[in-house]
Amino acid sequence: MEKILISACLIGDKTKYDGGDNKNEELMGLLEFFELVPFCPEMEGGLPCPRFPSERKGSSVINSNGDDVTNQFYDGANKALRACSYFNITLAILKEGSPSCGTHEIYDGYFRNKKILGEGVTAQILRSHGIRVMNETEALEFLKRKQEHAQNHQEYLARRAQAAAEEEEQRRKEAERRRQSKPQHGQFEKRGPKKPFKPGEKKHGFSGDKKPYRPNKGKGYSKKVK
Repeated sequence: MEKILISACLIGDKTKYDGGDNKNEELMGLLEFFELVPFCPEMEGGLPCPRFPSERKGSSVINSNGDDVTNQFYDGANKALRACSYFNITLAILKEGSPSCGTHEIYDGYFRNKKILGEGVTAQILRSHGIRVMNETEALEFLKRKQEHAQNHQEYLARRAQAAAEEEEQRRKEAERRRQSKPQHGQFEKRGPKKPFKPGEKKHGFSGDKKPYRPNKGKGYSKKVK
């Protein structure tokens, strides 16, 4: 089964900076089609849980305590890339807004709860290596299309199976009709004994009580007297 990398917090792992999670129950529907590989770049990069919230500012990542945690974020992002390479993963579902996993938006770096266009460190590195990245909202749309496609495929298979069953039933009925139209053993009535020939009845083209006329051959045969 194909594997997908997914932010661990989205499936309920307690990896969020405050010790919580961002579980999305609807995303569990992906398990019908894929094997999910949970991954938290920040914790894999060596940061604890809980931890100070961090925001990306340019190429650096600073936490609310003023500490530079850029190295930990890039370390976790590179580990995510290696995991994708190891498991042959081509799609990652990441938590929007995160300084590591944001796919379209991140916080502006000044801890004023303001988002700007941008991407997290992990999302950026995965994309730069050809891995498709989407956020949780896009993932739900992706899942919906996958489910619709699967349903259409199941309906198609059901129609094919129904048509095959009807064709088989038609062949069975035709075979039964042919079988019934053939004479069965003992079906005909037994004939009685042959009637004896009576005088005057023809047998082999001649009357039954006379022999066929055969004129005498050779010389000296008698002539009929007038």
